[in-house]
Amino acid sequence: METVGFRTTAGLALVVAYVALCKGLRYRRRDKKHAQSPFKTREDFKRMTGEDAWKIVEYVQAIEFPFTSKLALQFALFK
Repeated sequence: METVGFRTTAGLALVVAYVALCKGLRYRRRDKKHAQSPFKTREDFKRMTGEDAWKIVEYVQAIEFPFTSKLALQFALFK
């Protein structure tokens, strides 16, 4: 019985570590991209053009939802 408890605890620890790693890497990538952006304050965002906004949307779609974005585009174009 002790082996089952250890396996459960180890498995749970691995899942928690994986989620924490993914979250940390995701936020690190977001912060790096945000640091490269010229838009830092609300005043900066007021001067944003449509092209700048589209670049942000395109980046987020490519990183966060690649399959869903591609599928939605295919349905929109070919339906």
